[in-house]
Amino acid sequence: MAGTVPPSRGQRTPSLRETYGRVLGDINGGLTAALVSVATAIGLGVIVFAPFGAAGIGFGVVSVIIGQVLGGAIGAAVGSTRGLSISVTASAALLLAGLVTTVVGKHPAPEAVGMALAAVMMCAVLSGIFVVVLSLLRVATVVPLVPYPVIAGIVNGAAVLLILSLLRYAVGDGPVAGNGLWLPVAPMVAGTVIAMMYVRRRGWIARVPAVLVACIAGTVMHHALSMVVGPANAGPLVGGLPSALAAGDNLLLTMRALQQLDVAHLLVQVAPVALSIALLATLETLTAASAVHDAKGRDGRVNQDLRAAALGSVISGLAGGTPVAGSVTTSLAILGAGGSTWLAPFLRSVFLLAVVLLLAPAVALVPMSVLAGVLIFTGVRLLDIDGLRSMYRALRFGGRHRAELVCHGLVMLLVAGISVHWSLVVGMLVGVPLALAVFVVAMGGDLVRRTYRNPTGRSRLHRPERETAILIEQGVRIAVIELEGAIFFGSADTIARRVETERTAGAGHIVLDMRRVTSIDLSGARRLVQTCERLWRAEVRLSLACVRPGWVVWDFLEELGLLGRLRKAHVFSSLDEALEEAETALLVANGAAATGRLSPSAALRGLGLPEGTVTALLPRMEEVCFEAGHTVIRSGDEARSVYLLLSGQLEVTIPLVATASSIASRTRLCTITAGTLVGEMALLSGAPRSADVVARTPAICLRFDASTFAVLRRDQPDAAYDLLKCIALQIDRNLRLANMTVAVLEG
Repeated sequence: MAGTVPPSRGQRTPSLRETYGRVLGDINGGLTAALVSVATAIGLGVIVFAPFGAAGIGFGVVSVIIGQVLGGAIGAAVGSTRGLSISVTASAALLLAGLVTTVVGKHPAPEAVGMALAAVMMCAVLSGIFVVVLSLLRVATVVPLVPYPVIAGIVNGAAVLLILSLLRYAVGDGPVAGNGLWLPVAPMVAGTVIAMMYVRRRGWIARVPAVLVACIAGTVMHHALSMVVGPANAGPLVGGLPSALAAGDNLLLTMRALQQLDVAHLLVQVAPVALSIALLATLETLTAASAVHDAKGRDGRVNQDLRAAALGSVISGLAGGTPVAGSVTTSLAILGAGGSTWLAPFLRSVFLLAVVLLLAPAVALVPMSVLAGVLIFTGVRLLDIDGLRSMYRALRFGGRHRAELVCHGLVMLLVAGISVHWSLVVGMLVGVPLALAVFVVAMGGDLVRRTYRNPTGRSRLHRPERETAILIEQGVRIAVIELEGAIFFGSADTIARRVETERTAGAGHIVLDMRRVTSIDLSGARRLVQTCERLWRAEVRLSLACVRPGWVVWDFLEELGLLGRLRKAHVFSSLDEALEEAETALLVANGAAATGRLSPSAALRGLGLPEGTVTALLPRMEEVCFEAGHTVIRSGDEARSVYLLLSGQLEVTIPLVATASSIASRTRLCTITAGTLVGEMALLSGAPRSADVVARTPAICLRFDASTFAVLRRDQPDAAYDLLKCIALQIDRNLRLANMTVAVLEG
């Protein structure tokens, strides 16, 4: 049996008292679930064979009870999730009712019941086979991807159908008593049952299942009122339940009908409904297993649970019963009453069979209005209104995703309406394409996360004051378009439209930030490449940032053989590299880009130092050269010198913290260009170096030692003041650039 796992090494063996308590809990859980299932089984049996009226109640009840009993027992024996109950569900009953109506018509002759039984039997067997196929295909990971609006619409449609199917028994005819008093017995009884299901109970009665209390109270109320208005005016009763021999009669009628029918023609009618029931059974079984896990923290093998439900459907069908699936209601009833192992759902089947066989006379006295109240309550509880709440909030408060939320709500309403008017199958077939269309439109509109201008400071390239001033002034000509989400056939054209918008607004350099692109399909990849080629031919300065091996866009384009069509000069592995190129191009266009080596005097004057200070500093500074890769400053060392870069580039990096499974790597803070000071904190605090400075290219620097600065302060304090002022201005500039970067990041 599933759930009987031998204790592993180190696991404590339960004591006799604990085992006894667990068995009592399973007995209580099984009995509670059986009582909950009695009314449901009778109500669903009425629904399945509704076209036959009162003459078909017995056949429907027998079919449903066979499914309940056999499905529950087989699920307990084969399933994996402890406490999961396999049962006949309302959605399957509604689909079967539609199938019966299709096969025999809305007003069938009594002898057509064999044809209906054959259709139900074939549907149960086929749906079980389909569920097995779905489990083998690992559809358990795919079915939950069905859009929520479709699932909510199907659930709401099923709930409305469930309510409407027995509404006539709840409404009644409103009989008039002999004393002239109008007493709507059926509405009063059904309303009382529904109210008692909602009322919170206290004390010992809280331990009794609410459905049992409501059914007893409603039955007593019905018979009391029938004494006033007469039994004929109070509404129908369930009546005598079929005997145990009725299951054999059902099976015999089914076999005779199959011999006389065109099985191939019947199969064509049954197969679509069986597939729909299989899909819904898969969803319901997954939902029930998830509910058990959420309630008690018990997990299981989902595919094994699906195969248990499938086997239950096949055996139930061969025995003349209905298809089954995991049931949230009975599973939670079992858990809530103390059930904890496979024994609880198994005992539910045993107790259900015993109730039907041994308590049939008592069950026969239950009025149909009571069953109507129970199932109307169930239908109301099934209603999923989260989608409607979201649509209401979107309509009232607006928001960025207002249109999308409203469309999802409309899809849910449309699917529910189609399910009620036609069938649940048609609702799903219509709803899935509509939901996918809404998704495509929404994704197509949301590809561009944001667009911002003047990204000065984002490139991590520290330039001299004159170049930085030009970039701050002219930086609006650089536009960054951040993409987020999937580039596919429905969203790729958004890129071209947004680039054209930025060009029209005056951007001369456009960077596509692809860091947040999560996926790209064939159509999206081809359109992206075609867009780049067209814009490059038109001399548009367009760059692609964050395109490198291991990232989505690079890998997919490489697999398709499209990577070679991109111009390497416009493809960068990071955003700051793309911005460096755009800034350099902008400076060149303004005739301000530094070229070649700066002379020592020109570099000092470029810092804003007066001529007298330049003359005083030059003899005290030493020119030093570094090869590419040489460490100029090492973090943790004593700060002894400040450097003024004359040519080349220096990288400022800090080490990342190494873990037990990785080697420490480094991250680049910024890159220093000619005319910029580095290591200036040596003249201010003298604290140990906080970062490494490495020559990115061959570099030439002027070095000024801290000890020399002390002499300068003593001999020429004005020159020392000018140098400190220059350092303070550079720190201020760095802070302003950092503030600009933060503003862009938070924008």
